[in-house]
Amino acid sequence: AFGGMVATTWVLSIKACMLLCGATFMAGAVLYQFGFSPEAMFQKAIEVHPKAIGADGKAGSNPIGIMGPGALVKDPVSAISLGLALMFGTAGLPHILMRFFTVSDAKAARKSVFYATGFIGYFYILTFIIGFGAITLLIQNPEFFKAGAKVAGNGSFNPADMLGTNNMSAVHLSKAVGGSLFLGFISAVAFATILAVVAGLTLAGASAVSHDLYASVIAKGKVSESKEVALSKVASVVIGVIAVALGYLFEKQNVAFMVGLAFSVDA
Repeated sequence: AFGGMVATTWVLSIKACMLLCGATFMAGAVLYQFGFSPEAMFQKAIEVHPKAIGADGKAGSNPIGIMGPGALVKDPVSAISLGLALMFGTAGLPHILMRFFTVSDAKAARKSVFYATGFIGYFYILTFIIGFGAITLLIQNPEFFKAGAKVAGNGSFNPADMLGTNNMSAVHLSKAVGGSLFLGFISAVAFATILAVVAGLTLAGASAVSHDLYASVIAKGKVSESKEVALSKVASVVIGVIAVALGYLFEKQNVAFMVGLAFSVDA
């Protein structure tokens, strides 16, 4: 909240490197389980996931149930639409958009966006490997499900039966492929990611309130820099309190849906 752009930049940069390295290792470890064959991974997912159980009651007789668009999107058009929202919405996120003002000129801004979207695209490729890895390696593993939970085989699998709800699947997968040490690393990365995004969004929000809303609209430019900075710090605290309150209210919501909603607005 008080470190400014330099502190936020360092947090975001370190987080990005840790996240890319952790996701790369996790995806590689998943593919290693299947001889680096995506086809073998998909086939295993079809065999174990209850959505692939057909009308005949046989596992794997309805492959489109798992290989087609999932519960979040209902058809291929929606899947493409969501993909475009995630791609273009990234550049429209407040804490990303403000980065355009930290480079020397327009050419540098375009170059930075080119590299950033490349890394983002690479990360999105890793996420579907991690997702299918969670299906293949966790569903039939009692270590990652509540005692007595309904798991694959009876057609009534509930993602919420996973310990910590389905929002924890990637964290559980890290333990499955890398043990407690890698679980600790991914947990640290998750915390760093939250810290980085919160820092960036707080800075962007406080800047919007103090500079765009107050200084430009309410005071019509007749405000001292010191007062603008002071208002920015107050706004940081107020935004933080509101965010924590909303965090409690939305604790049980599906993170994937919330992310899709935010990115769609930004796109």
